[in-house]
Amino acid sequence: MERDANIRRDIASAYLAAGTRVVSWIAVSALVYRRGGTAAFAMLALVRATLGLLNYATVGLAPAMIHFLPPRSRPERRVLTPVVEGADPPAIDYAPAEESSLPSHGPDALYCNGVALAWGATVVASVMLVAYEFWFSHRRGGTIGFSPSVVSVFLTTMGIGTILRLASDPASALLQVRGKVAFDNALLAMTEILWMGFSLALHGSLRGVGVSFLLAGAALWLARSCWGFALSGILIPDRRLIRPAILRALLAFGAVVTLAQVADFLYAPTDYILIDRLLRPIDIAAYAPAVQIDGGLWLLATAMASVVLPRAALAHAQDDRASLRKYYLRGTVATAVLLSVACGLMWLIAPWFLRQWLGNPMPQTLALLPIVLLNTVVGGSSAVGRSILLGVGRVRPFAGAVLAAGATNVLFSWAFVRFGGLGLRGVVLGTSVAVVLRCALWMPWYVLRTLRATTAT
Repeated sequence: MERDANIRRDIASAYLAAGTRVVSWIAVSALVYRRGGTAAFAMLALVRATLGLLNYATVGLAPAMIHFLPPRSRPERRVLTPVVEGADPPAIDYAPAEESSLPSHGPDALYCNGVALAWGATVVASVMLVAYEFWFSHRRGGTIGFSPSVVSVFLTTMGIGTILRLASDPASALLQVRGKVAFDNALLAMTEILWMGFSLALHGSLRGVGVSFLLAGAALWLARSCWGFALSGILIPDRRLIRPAILRALLAFGAVVTLAQVADFLYAPTDYILIDRLLRPIDIAAYAPAVQIDGGLWLLATAMASVVLPRAALAHAQDDRASLRKYYLRGTVATAVLLSVACGLMWLIAPWFLRQWLGNPMPQTLALLPIVLLNTVVGGSSAVGRSILLGVGRVRPFAGAVLAAGATNVLFSWAFVRFGGLGLRGVVLGTSVAVVLRCALWMPWYVLRTLRATTAT
């Protein structure tokens, strides 16, 4: 009963964090749209989407640490060895430390190495931000109609805010595996509230929104780092605890997760670029609200998936296949039902919602919305399957599927626009092809096949 209560608490907190994120985006984007008009809104949507590239600098650190960090209730030490698909016994398992070919280590050493990797990732992300700002300021700023100084400040502050959030990933992973998922979600919710509050205080200008995002990100990093210190006694990396073998293990797992994240860039961020190049840059303002609605509804799926991930990793470590199957089936059905209801309601209230949100009926957006919402239901229903695959270490097949589907999205979207003359609708239909192939067909087949094969071994 206590276990069920904890799951319900964690799921509720995940939805609270997701809901707060949706509200913050609605509020901030409405402020920007009403203050700066269509061009400012298009700038905000484009920058926030494409800055997702900075996520790749962390090399999948958070999922890797969740996979490897031992929970507090487990007395044995976890042995880190290279991930080998289909190995028997599992390549990553619990065992006495002396049986490992790696140096003896505990959770503090693993956390310390994760923090060290995060510090290195912030340096890489900073270099990426400088390069991106140079390209954006010289290629996009003048076209959309903003001065280079406004573009520079907006990009820099949004980028630093993103980097600070990424730097807090090791502490977030530690909180989750120590059973503090609800607390970590509360910190995320407070971060979004701070972004809204600061943006409102700074009147919704692009500069003000960027500075607000930076301040909110700094608050999240500080709060998570302090709690990470309380749980581990580690605030900055201790060179005595750095182990090359641990770094390699984290990077080996995280690199494949990153490959999947890079493939995710072949969806909405690449669609923005296709619209910019093949259609009119201002069409981004018609496409962006539909994508943001999709993103908000997707948070309903990722909320459930975020709770499943640490539990899937623990169930895998304990060889509890019955729990893994239960997490997948119940989580997927619950997510599909929730998204179907939410998307149906959104379709009904969309005309009123867009008018209240942006002060404009947005007819182009309304025309795209039914297809986007269908993609949301199909794609979002696969989020729990993603957590199961990451939890059991099957990251390579997952990354390959995401990469193939992302390439499919780009190819079909480009063809529908270039040769089919379908305009914005062609971009959305290209995504539909990729979503159905990966999420509706491949994901259920592969997850169930993996659980059956693992159970048989």
